Amino acid sequence: MQKRILALLAAAALVLSLSACGGEADPQESTADSVTQTTAFTAQGDIASPAEQPGETAANTAVSSGTATTQKQPEKEQLGTLFQTMVRDRVRTGTYTVKFKQSGMSVVTSVSGKDSVIESNAAGLLQFTLINKGGEYFMLTPSTRKYVQLSSEDYAEQADSLGAASSMELDDLVLQKTGTETLSGKKYNTETYDEGSRGTVTYFFDDTGLRKARVVKDGKTSMVDTFEVVTGVDASVFEIPADYVQVSDPGQLFA
Repeated sequence: MQKRILALLAAAALVLSLSACGGEADPQESTADSVTQTTAFTAQGDIASPAEQPGETAANTAVSSGTATTQKQPEKEQLGTLFQTMVRDRVRTGTYTVKFKQSGMSVVTSVSGKDSVIESNAAGLLQFTLINKGGEYFMLTPSTRKYVQLSSEDYAEQADSLGAASSMELDDLVLQKTGTETLSGKKYNTETYDEGSRGTVTYFFDDTGLRKARVVKDGKTSMVDTFEVVTGVDASVFEIPADYVQVSDPGQLFA
């Protein structure tokens, strides 16, 4: 379960961007072109120390007088320090929450051991929750305050519809470069990964965690507006509210 959800996390930026309308990034919005143009390289193996803080790692791009200088990651490093400490290490706790939003579509995934909850809201037009608790599966619809019990197969189908791409492995992330970039007046530390057929993904971090992602694939650029990983889970999300009514068929959920 943990590996599958970690895969969802790593794929989230790409999956949503491909399902939404991709567009070219606004050149007035970003200073990346002048700051982080570096030679792409492949890094594998050892991971940098989690004790290193954003902005203090040898891999970050230093900017002085408009000139970017970059120190390469060790040749055998697969994940950058920021992704390691602010994503992978948090997921490894086994109790964490992932939030992302793009083009009005938001998904919140909560994981506690083997249990998980996926809350989906498509611009307020289609909202539902999937609960996997103790080996039982449920789908809830807040708009009608109804729920139905699902088979494991039906649950998996619904989860896959949200982009729970279980086939993606962390080994598919190949660090290309690190740097800094300014979006909407805020400066972020960045790590850019070659993700093969899924395109090139740049993750944006501030001092506390992952915040955004940009996906470039087939000449199109898309932004994930909110992207966050935190340790801990609100335990109430695993419970079916007392005023929800159980129905026997998923087709009755929105009736």
